[in-house]
Parts: sequence; structure tokens; C-alpha cells
Amino acid sequence: MKKVILSSRLRELRKQYGTSQDQIAQLCNVSVQAVSKWECDQSYPDIELLPVLADAFHVTIGNLLCGEKISKAVPAKPVLVESTLPDDGVLRVIQYRGRQLLDQTTYDPNIKIPLLIEKAEAPNGMGLPVPGNRTLQVEIWGSADIKGDISGNVMTAGSLECGAVGGYIQATGSVNCGAVAGNVEAGGSVNCGTMNGDANAGGNVNCSSISGNGNAGGTITCKVIGGDVSAGDCVNCDDVKGNINAGGNVDCGEVDGFVEAGGDVDCGTVGSYVTAGGDVDCGGVGGDVNAGGDVDCASVGGDVNAGGDVDCASVGGDVNADGDVTIESDTVNVIGGNVEAGGDVNCQNIGGDVNADGDVSCQDVGGSVTAGGEVNCLRINTNQ
Repeated sequence: MKKVILSSRLRELRKQYGTSQDQIAQLCNVSVQAVSKWECDQSYPDIELLPVLADAFHVTIGNLLCGEKISKAVPAKPVLVESTLPDDGVLRVIQYRGRQLLDQTTYDPNIKIPLLIEKAEAPNGMGLPVPGNRTLQVEIWGSADIKGDISGNVMTAGSLECGAVGGYIQATGSVNCGAVAGNVEAGGSVNCGTMNGDANAGGNVNCSSISGNGNAGGTITCKVIGGDVSAGDCVNCDDVKGNINAGGNVDCGEVDGFVEAGGDVDCGTVGSYVTAGGDVDCGGVGGDVNAGGDVDCASVGGDVNAGGDVDCASVGGDVNADGDVTIESDTVNVIGGNVEAGGDVNCQNIGGDVNADGDVSCQDVGGSVTAGGEVNCLRINTNQ
């Protein structure tokens, strides 16, 4: 009887096919440690796994166990492609170097696989493929340059360039495409048309509009965003229906929620509060404004705290500024609460107290006035 040499034979076949212990473990639904013990002759696979291993490497069980000669040549085929991939109709584009199947740890991301998708369905009003009787799902093991539209989902282990996508996109690299009907997840930057889902990118996001949320490690530049926005750097948009959280500057139109920025904020109307590391220049703000620099707003519903000057038409709450406070408007000229200023205060009506290091010039002050300079007010302590 021939000696069992499964350990060395398994190791030899695995290296011949360029397969990892992890891939064998996935194939047999065992741990990587179990496969390692098989190859070190410390244990043996269950008997029902022998046909699985033999079929994967295209050898007989006798050849796997004892190294028996194979009667005829067997074509070299990858273990994973035939043994572990589901028969789900997905178009998979893979790469080889010799007999070795390349994965995301071995392929060159700078080499893009060209692929032509013939137009099978008419585009809808957004320029997206309309799913019909045949929906194409694409999975690329590497980077790809696809000419044409894709009616289904696209998954790639690298970067992706394509037309419109009728489903979602998942890519470990960058994405450059037309309109997308679903979500986009990318490890790099995203440059697309209209997105009907969320955008999640490790780099920048540059698109026409996003119906959901936008999350980027870099800058987000879009027209309308239907949800929240989170960016590691700047945000440049028209209107945002949710909140904005940015590590840099924010330059937007209308914002329905709050704005938090590490830099300056330049917006239209903001429905909630604004917090900025730099200056704030906005229209109406529904809540408080906290800025490391100057504040220049049409109206603020809450309090204002500024590291610089404050120049607004009206403030519903208190004002605390390291610089001057100026409340000027042709129609409204009111601070509802108290005023603390490191400089001068120039306002028509103040509901509370005024404490300023400089001059104070007002018409009506509801409380007391304390100033380091001159006081020029028509009425003081009107609340009494």
C-alpha cells in the first residue's frame, strides 16, 4: 500500500495553482489554521472534503492522497473560479498572470481592463439604463474602463470608468461614470452625474446631484444634496436638504439643517445652527451662530458668539464678540438679549444689558450699560 502523502501533495498543488491557504479554507468552509495543520501533517481533512479538494485541483483522490500518476493531462484551472464562485449570472472579469489568478493584493491597479457593453435598453429621463428582461451585473477583479451603460450593479476591486449605471457601484479605487440609480461606494474619488442613492468616497466627490447622503474623505462639490453631508475637507454645493459637517470651508446655498465647519461658512438660509472655526457669512440662521472669526448675517434666531466682529440685521438672543458689534438694518435693528463686546457696540434696540470695552451707541437699552468708552444712548433701563 502506498504511503499517504496528503500534506505535501496538498501544499504542492496549492502552490502550483497560486492559491492561498485562506482560499482553500473558504472552499472547504474551515479555518486557515485547519488548512495549515493539513499541510504540516498534524491533522487530516474530513473524508467528505477529499472529493472537493481533488475536484478543485483537477486530480483524482488517489493522486491527492498518494501521488498516483494521472492517466491524462489535466488543464490548469483556477481553484476559486470553478469551485467557490456562485452560478448567479454575474459577468465577472478576472485577470491571470500565467496560471496565477490575480486578486486585489497582486493585480496592477494602473492597468485598466477595457470592456464594451452594447446598448440593450433605452435610457430613461436621467440617462440611466432602464432594466428590462435582462439586467447585467458586472464584477471586475481589477480596474476597468467600460464603454457603454450597465443596467445592473458594478463591483470592482480597482477603479472604474463607465457610462450610466442602473444599480449600485462598489469600488476599492476611484469611480468616473454617468448617472447612477443606486449608491456609490469608492475607496478613492467619485466623479459622476446624478446619484439616486448615497455617495461614500475615501477621496473627493464631484457630481451633479445626490438624492441621499454624501460622505467624502476630501471635498464634496455638487448641486443639490437630498440628505446629510460629511466631508473631511470643503463642501461646495447649491442646496442641502440635511446637515453639513466639514473639516474645511462650506460654500452653499440653502441648508435645511445645521452647519459645522472647521473653516469659513458662506451660505444662504440655514435652518438650524452654524458652528465654524473661521468666519460666518450667511442669510438667515434659525439657531445659534458660533464662529472663531467674524459673523455677518442677515438674521440669527439664537445667540451669536464670535472671535471677531458681529455685523447683523437682527439677533434673537445674546451677542458675545471679541470685536465690535454692529446691528444695522433699514427695517429691523434689534438684539433680543445681552451684548458683550471687546470693542464698540452700535445698535438701535437691545433687550438686555450691554457690556463693552469700547463705545456704546444705541437708541433703547432694556438693561444696564457698562462701557470702557463713551455712552451715547437715548433710553437706558427701559425694562424697569
